[in-house]
Amino acid sequence: KKERKKERKKGRKMSSEEIEIPTAIEPYAEAGNPERYWTWYRPFGLLFNLLVTTTVLVFVIILSPIILVHTIHRKWKLSRSSFHTDPKDIRIAVIGAGWTGMQTILRLKEHGVVQVKGFEKLDRLGG
Repeated sequence: KKERKKERKKGRKMSSEEIEIPTAIEPYAEAGNPERYWTWYRPFGLLFNLLVTTTVLVFVIILSPIILVHTIHRKWKLSRSSFHTDPKDIRIAVIGAGWTGMQTILRLKEHGVVQVKGFEKLDRLGG
């Protein structure tokens, strides 16, 4: 051990032949293969996995066309919708003149809402 410490102090690397493996540690190659267990409940686990996988696939196959038709119908319905009230007649108050409040006012103005009023508790904008 003293020689090993001296060798380490010198900076020389020790070869793998010079390193002793403690007897309590068994090298992995000599450990062998782990035992395989086949328990009584394993077939039930496999059956459960098969059942869940089949159920998910059936729902995906059945629900995919329904979701697709619903999405197309919704887009079509929204594309032909119009305002119930003319945007020029709407009055909106935006509370807070931070980033979100300023963006909200900007978007409302872009959509034609003219009567937009912003309220801020401080004397400056920006939150």
